[in-house]
Amino acid sequence: MITCKDPDLCPTVASNNFISAAEAEDAPIHFEVWAVLREQATGNVTGPGRICNISTAKRPPSGWVQPAEGSGPGRQGKIVVLRYPPPKDGRDVIQGRNGNRHVWEDGISKTDALNPG
Repeated sequence: MITCKDPDLCPTVASNNFISAAEAEDAPIHFEVWAVLREQATGNVTGPGRICNISTAKRPPSGWVQPAEGSGPGRQGKIVVLRYPPPKDGRDVIQGRNGNRHVWEDGISKTDALNPG
């Protein structure tokens, strides 16, 4: 899923619904790409304020994704996010999705996906 603020760049998906807000020292967010974890090959997966409609041509998932009903890390619907421009490396001061303070490394945060909460 893509979240993009600029309607000229992303006219059908323009949104301010980022995983967490930009901090004062970060450049303004242009876009985020969310890899939404999924356990099954069919149906829809929800992200923060969004629904990802899974294509029937998509290959079945494999690996470590857990059912959404579980309480551990890697549950269906959790997100790994890539932000551009990348925020400074380290933990956010501002809370984001699920009350997490996301940890960023080179513009990528796995905090939501690995947080069991």
